Amino acid sequence: MRRDKELKLLRPIKVYADISWDDLDKKGQDSAIAYGVIARMTSADSNGKVTVKEYYKVPKELPAGTIIKFAYDSFWLQKTYDFFVPYKIRYYARFKVINNPDISSDWNFRYIWGRGLYLNRAPWEDNSVPESRYVGFNGTSYSDD
Repeated sequence: MRRDKELKLLRPIKVYADISWDDLDKKGQDSAIAYGVIARMTSADSNGKVTVKEYYKVPKELPAGTIIKFAYDSFWLQKTYDFFVPYKIRYYARFKVINNPDISSDWNFRYIWGRGLYLNRAPWEDNSVPESRYVGFNGTSYSDD
């Protein structure tokens, strides 16, 4: 896939902002984590009054039709090893939402595109792409440039 490419989501993506990157592994397919900005700050005064200041609205979902853009370093592979053997392999895609006044362009979204030796069909890919495709240990056995 070409970097700096704009694509339209064909399926919605569920968005999480209050979980760790590893917790995203436990979420279903078509889930992403939003990161990169301070969404809100909570403070308490000396009397115990709590104030929450919202800076950015956290989207709960990126609906179908949302335009996304991948940056230069948007696709990567992460491996967790145990005694030199990879036992947890994840393929990620990182993107921004563009041309949507309801979602700040400061948000970055991290999407788990695949796990193990396979990539899943991403929400920006149509039904002509297989639901799952083998990419191997290094992620280079499949290419869709």
